[in-house]
Amino acid sequence: MQKGKPEVDAAAEFFEIVMDFRDPRDAIREAISNDFDAGATEISVRARIVPYRGQDELVLTFEDNGVGIEAESLDAGVPNLHAFFDLGRSTSRESPDRIGQKGHGTKTFFNSREIEVYSWRNGQETYAVMPEPRSRLAEKQIPEYDWEHRPCADPLKTGTTIVVKGYNQNRTQGFSHDELMDFIYWFTKFGSIEAELGLLTHATTKLTLQGLGRETPEVLEFGHRFPAKEQYDLKSLRREDAGSPTKYFVKKWCESGIPIKGFPHYSLDMVFYIEGDRAKSYNKMIRRQGAPVREGMYLVEQRYGLWAAKDYIPVQNLTEWIGRGQRAASTKFHAFANCQQFKLTANRGDVGNTDERLMSAIRETIVTWFQNIVLGDPVYQKYEEELALEV
Repeated sequence: MQKGKPEVDAAAEFFEIVMDFRDPRDAIREAISNDFDAGATEISVRARIVPYRGQDELVLTFEDNGVGIEAESLDAGVPNLHAFFDLGRSTSRESPDRIGQKGHGTKTFFNSREIEVYSWRNGQETYAVMPEPRSRLAEKQIPEYDWEHRPCADPLKTGTTIVVKGYNQNRTQGFSHDELMDFIYWFTKFGSIEAELGLLTHATTKLTLQGLGRETPEVLEFGHRFPAKEQYDLKSLRREDAGSPTKYFVKKWCESGIPIKGFPHYSLDMVFYIEGDRAKSYNKMIRRQGAPVREGMYLVEQRYGLWAAKDYIPVQNLTEWIGRGQRAASTKFHAFANCQQFKLTANRGDVGNTDERLMSAIRETIVTWFQNIVLGDPVYQKYEEELALEV
């Protein structure tokens, strides 16, 4: 008998990973995750159009004041240049409190004409440039990068700047300022739901955003956007709208550390809001009847409901688990179930890699919690009675 050993077509695998991310803005999600893993408290995201050889080129720039990237260090948990460019090499794999553990995230940047990295750490500056990553991968070649390590003028400076040029073949859809802000607050660590659970570690983190069409940067506050306050006394709400008081209704239920049935060593967290249509006025990207429609706007049913989350970042909509067949009610849900045991696909697009038994137990736990805590609350029962009258 002869032995055989499976081999990997590295260029093909690189190309598949790079092109597998569903939304071009996933590059922004991955960059922000890396910023948090680096301990950054100040983050900047900028999208702009820059002329290049007679063409308009989409350029993304990410900056942070985190710990910076080591040139060659391979110490566990220390960001390093080779892990940044390599596929499957992650310095966070053994750090459960970090987001990036697959070594795939920064590969979204390879869908570009050029990547530049500047990083400052321990009095040294590391610079690297990778030309034509997308073209090289399309030609079934592994792109190469040049790098150098040099003294930094400011020995105390830390942080990283990444410039991605010619991103996504210069397609600009989804990169307007309002669309980027909506994406950041819904699908990145900066829009985490953790503050609703009393976790304030990142509460003072700031993000400066300048998307396409915006003349000046805008400073964003950390955390997912919810209504400013609860308002669920129907008698009071009738003063706002005698015929449809539930349009202004807001009630939240939050709980941490809910044991998963059959898996007592695992737990999940729930953040569950009921929001009437008028109570969602804080979200400027919802399409409303009679109002002008801007690019990137969406219907309530396309975004709200119940979301599975990991690292307190929404990943996949699972409204069907608790929808109860009542479309009018489920579009009022603004809810998240966070579980660190969710196993995500390589592109973080869904939780489909989770063990089937565990997934079933998570579902049962969520449904039971929803029935007991939300549906069992007299406040909700009065709300649903009023809603049925209005419908």
